[in-house]
Parts: sequence; structure tokens; C-alpha cells
Amino acid sequence: MTPYAESQRRGLLRATRIVSPLLVILLTLTFISVRLVEQKSTNVESETSSTGVVPERPVSTNAFNVTSSKIVESLNKSQVPCPNQATRLGVLLVIGQSNSANFAEKRLTTRYPNQVLNYFDGKCYVASSPLLGASGSEGEFITPLADTLIESKIYDEIVIISLGVGGSKVEAWSAGGDLNRMMFHVLDQARGFQITEVIWHQGEADFTNRTSSESYIRSFHSLSRTLADHGVTAPIFIAIATKCGYDEIWVKQNDIAVAQRSLIDNETVFLGADTDDLLAPNDRRLDECHLSASGQLKVAASFASAITTLVSRGNDSP
Repeated sequence: MTPYAESQRRGLLRATRIVSPLLVILLTLTFISVRLVEQKSTNVESETSSTGVVPERPVSTNAFNVTSSKIVESLNKSQVPCPNQATRLGVLLVIGQSNSANFAEKRLTTRYPNQVLNYFDGKCYVASSPLLGASGSEGEFITPLADTLIESKIYDEIVIISLGVGGSKVEAWSAGGDLNRMMFHVLDQARGFQITEVIWHQGEADFTNRTSSESYIRSFHSLSRTLADHGVTAPIFIAIATKCGYDEIWVKQNDIAVAQRSLIDNETVFLGADTDDLLAPNDRRLDECHLSASGQLKVAASFASAITTLVSRGNDSP
């Protein structure tokens, strides 16, 4: 590639990184504005939902006054009875930023509508993209992950509690953070379920903001302690995730990636997927950040393999 062509390519990538997030935010705000007008005109009771659709940026969980019923109605979700807690019921708590939420290329619906469900605001729905509770309005990798666990007979049924928020830093999920409070508000609502796995895909925002390794580790340990304090003792499956768009100073062994690897102790914290290494260019969307359709399946398969290995190991123990 000639120097001129390389310069043009880099310029286009920079523009994409700026324009794409702005478009996401503008489209989401437009959607919310329409719903707010609709609420006023129909005199619907106003009730803030802590897990409503929010734009791809860290915001207060009460930033938008949108009723949960309006969100569900607009997405044509199919409500079903929530299952009772049972030995072979998997309950996935999904937290992190946009790649844990609904910013992937392809909207997906579970192949097991009677077995893979999405918990939201006290009710259960057949799992489909976008998952209720997380930000964004597109696809995700959690539904195919759950399908794989069903196919592997790891669980008979799975409930997904999806809470990822695009653009969020680890600090927001630590003790005292807005998203930490939001998470436990939702878990208090869902106290009838026992979390079996925590899925954590986050780190890109902290790399962009040049968070230090020490600070990242401290915030993550704060998050894990608050989970344990609230009775969530499930294994945490994390991603090595620091790459989002073109950044000329990005290197594989950056401070956030080093911090994430150091957190993996194979006792309470396990590697779910190294998406920095796993994903080829075509596994990401044009923004070089969010998952393409092939990326969704790759990440789902990696997390499913890690969970299957650990659960099978436990089943083989005397």
C-alpha cells in the first residue's frame, strides 16, 4: 500500500470512529424522544426503568423516563412464564460495555424459545436481540452462547439477565458506581434466581481513557467483592478486550490487557474469550470495534467452551 493510500485509510477510520458513535447516540435519542411524546399523549403512568435502552455512553440509570412496558411493546417481545430455580437452570448475569450489550451486527433469536429466556423488569421473555436490559438496539452474542449451552446439555433452561452499557468504564461497575447500584437494583428484583455465571466483556473504554493497570484491577476487585457481598458467588468469565477502532498506539500487551490477564486465577475468575486476539478484521463491524455476525458466533463459542469446561469439571468431581 502506498503512503498516500495508507494516509487515506487512516483518515477514513478516524472519521468512522467519530461518526458511528454519534449516529448511534442520535438514533437512540430519537427513539426515546418519540416514546416520551407517546407517553404524554396517552397519559401513560411515568415510571423510570433502571434497565431501559440507553445510548452508547456511560449515563445515569435514571437518565431517561421511559416505561419498561413501552420498550417491550416496541420490540414485539414474547412474554413467557419465568422458570422456578432448579439445579439445571442456568442464570447468566451479563455486564460490561457495548460488546456485552446490543451493538453487534446481526439480530438473533434463540432456537430454543421454551428454554432460553431474557429476564427484564420482573418478567421473562423469549430471548432475542436486542436483549432487554442492556443498551443498544442491534445484535449480541449472549443468545447464541445460551443456545450452545442448551445444545451441550449443560443446562435444561437458561435465564439471561443482560445489563451491559455501551461506553462504560470499570469504575462505574465498582462499589459506589451508578452501574453497580443499577445492577443490584435489578438483582434484588430477580432474587428468586441464583446466578450461575457472570459474563464480563469490558475494557475498551478504559484503554481509550488510559486507565492504569492498578486502577483497573482495584475497580474490578471492588466489583467482584460487591457481587460476593450480595450473594453472587458464581464464577466470573471475563474477556481480554481493549481493541475498539483504529488507535495507532494500541499494542496487544497494553496496561488494560495486562490487568485483565492478571485477574484470571482459575478459581473465581476465568478467561471467557480473548477478543483482542480471537477476532480477525472481518469479525468486527466497519467501526473496527463492535462484533460482526461472524464475531458474534466466535465470541459466543469461546465463552460457551469456557463455561462447559468448568461445569463439566464440577460434574466430574466426587
